[in-house]
Amino acid sequence: MEGFKESLDNSTDGTAIDIVIKKEWIKNPSAIVPTVEGASILSVERIEFTDKGKEVILDNNLWMLSGNHWRATLLQYVVTKEKQLEDMKKVAAKMEASEKPEEEDGTDEGNQELDRFNKVCKRMEEEIEASSMWAVRLYNRGV
Repeated sequence: MEGFKESLDNSTDGTAIDIVIKKEWIKNPSAIVPTVEGASILSVERIEFTDKGKEVILDNNLWMLSGNHWRATLLQYVVTKEKQLEDMKKVAAKMEASEKPEEEDGTDEGNQELDRFNKVCKRMEEEIEASSMWAVRLYNRGV
């Protein structure tokens, strides 16, 4: 899994997943850009499907020409990260429940540790969000 993380680059033209759709399935065609190279995946506008498009692709009817192995690995990666985040949030809740008032000497080490832990959780949430998206190369399925 770590090898996958190191090669996780979901916003490059070279790793874009090829899919075939009908252009009328896209709700926001202005979101389609000629390249995502050099952009952060979070800065690339998301393509949205129309209600009809969502209905049609629901039954595994999204034609993917490549990237199925990436999708499977990415799903496993995200599920693993979500489980780790869930576990971390449980630890944070326990830390918060046992939070101590400021020490007599003015230190607040317990609370500082909780703050650091919460920042790690926030970064993990951002990583999960970014990892849950992937650049695609669209081909028009036509009529």
